[in-house]
This record gives sequence, structure tokens and C-alpha cells, in this order.
Amino acid sequence: MLTHTLAKVRIMFHSARTRAVAVIGAALVVLTSAARAQAPDTVDVAPGSRVVDFSRHVPGVTRAVQRMSIGAEQRSLPPVLWTFTFADSGGRRLLVVTSAPEQPASGGRRMPTFVFDRTTLALLETRDPVTHAPQLTIDGTHVSGAMASPAGATHVDTRLTQPAFFRPLADLLVESLPRRLGAVYRVPLWGPPAMTVETHLYSMVRRESVTVLGTTYPNAWMVEDRSADGSSLFGTLWLVDGAPQLVRWIINQPNGATITLEQEPVASPEALIEFAPGVRLFYREQP
Repeated sequence: MLTHTLAKVRIMFHSARTRAVAVIGAALVVLTSAARAQAPDTVDVAPGSRVVDFSRHVPGVTRAVQRMSIGAEQRSLPPVLWTFTFADSGGRRLLVVTSAPEQPASGGRRMPTFVFDRTTLALLETRDPVTHAPQLTIDGTHVSGAMASPAGATHVDTRLTQPAFFRPLADLLVESLPRRLGAVYRVPLWGPPAMTVETHLYSMVRRESVTVLGTTYPNAWMVEDRSADGSSLFGTLWLVDGAPQLVRWIINQPNGATITLEQEPVASPEALIEFAPGVRLFYREQP
């Protein structure tokens, strides 16, 4: 569920009228940028906010296809199956997210198991996908444990500057926000490798028809992911009113590359996943 510069233009003015028009134009540019970043419909969203509503989601499995593009070059990655399971522990409603290659022989490094609070969508912990041993533990703003990387595990013990949502799976949050055209949501996000909190603006821009993996979804919600001041477009998401919620996510990279993730629901009425040593979670979709 996870950078532009403004050109400087020097203009010489030869009359008082031209200077006046230039001043007014510059003021309008400033006001427009401020209005975009501070739109009247902007809503601040933090973990624990009642704005977040995960109730439209159901347990299930999605098939995700991802490709990376830079210029004319494209590279596709093997499809991945994401499993979303609901659980309860100690009175807390949990969302457990696991992933695995659709074809195990395709190889590749597996993602950790992610455990979220299903009410607030705050990340609580990550687990090793094979041994199921705890990796990272998140208690409010305190992040501790071991963070996996291609170079090996890195010890982490730090505090975030404020409670925030997990950036790599931010789509879960966006799917859980009220869908109203023109609404803008100001959201704090964090995620490895840098344990810093950054603010994103998610804007409900329009509804349009979109075809993903051979299926056409009429009236999908197009959502823009922008920087805190609204000037940089980090990505675009297309949401639908039903499974799998997110059908396409285009992520813009600083080097000009784009990552396109497309997903579709998988007919899997029940599943059994390993949550921890000796602990298995079973779910059955409701008809």
C-alpha cells in the first residue's frame, strides 16, 4: 500500500502599466499556489482521526502487476498476490497484510508481513515473511527493531516527530478517506529508509472510466498525491467503489521514472495464513 523546480523568468518592463500588470500577475500566482495548498476543503488527517473509515474493506486477495518505465524503456515485475486478513488481539481490531509471488519459482525478495490497527490504520509491527518473527515494532511515535534491506538487517531505535501513516502502503489510507470531489486531505507519512515524517496532500480530482487488466471500471475516483505545498505531483491513484478498491497507482520517481501498479481481485473465498510461529489466521469472505 507507498521534486520539481520552478523556472525563473526575468522580465523587463518598459511602462508603468506593464509593471502594474506584472505585479498583479505575480500576486495571483502566489495566491493560486496558496489556495491549492490550503484549499477550503482541506482536511487534516492523523492516526486516530474519525475521518478514516476502513469499514468498506473486506478480507480478500488481490493480484498486483507492476511495471517500471523510464523514457522508452519498460520492465515488468512478476505478479504478486496480496492477502488482507482481519484479526482481533487483546481487544484490538487488526489488519494483517501479507504478499507472495503468484509464481513462487519467479523468486524475488518477499515483503514483510504488516500488522495494522484496523481502526486507525496505524502500523503496529512488521514480521519476517518466513520465520514470522517480529522485525519492527511501532508504539505511537517510537519505532524500534530490525529493518530488512538488501544489505542485511539494520537496527532501528528512533522516534517520529509526530504520529503518521505508513508511506509504502499509503493506498490503504487513501482508500479509507471520504470520497467527495474537491476534497483535499493533508496526511503525515513515514517509511523506510528515512525515518522522517513528510506531509502529502491527497486530492479527489474527478471521476472517470478506467480500464485495468482487461476490466473497465466506470466512474472510478482519480486521486492526486501531491507535496505539502501542492507544487509536486508524487503520483495518481484510481479507486473504485468495491474490491479491490485501488485498481491503478502511478508513482512518479525523482529521476523521471514511473512505477505503475495495477491490481484486480482474486476469487479466493477463504484462506489460511501464517501470522506467527504456531499462530494461523483463517478467513472466509462473506457472500
